[in-house]
Amino acid sequence: MAKKTAKINAGSVDALIKLFGSCDENINMIKDKLDVEVVNNKGEFCFSGEEENVDAALEVTKKLLNYIGKGEEADIGRVCIPSTTSSSVSIPFDSSIVITPSLPTFSIASAI
Repeated sequence: MAKKTAKINAGSVDALIKLFGSCDENINMIKDKLDVEVVNNKGEFCFSGEEENVDAALEVTKKLLNYIGKGEEADIGRVCIPSTTSSSVSIPFDSSIVITPSLPTFSIASAI
């Protein structure tokens, strides 16, 4: 597999704080579940790892930043993160983000 590095900017200090989540839970979950390295440099995130994993981390991060931009909470519980990637992203009717891989996923969202 090919290695990849990609960057995304949080946009503001407020967005950065919300993106990280309580006790850095959002960023730690992305790092752990997608097996990517994350470096934050003044609000710019640099993801590195396997290409598919970096792409998935970017997609999850963009979705969380989209929630923040709408004034909503960046709750990692709204995001399903795959244990491995080979994924496609779909947004179901309840507006939760689901990344559907070809292999089993670990769901962070609690049943409602």
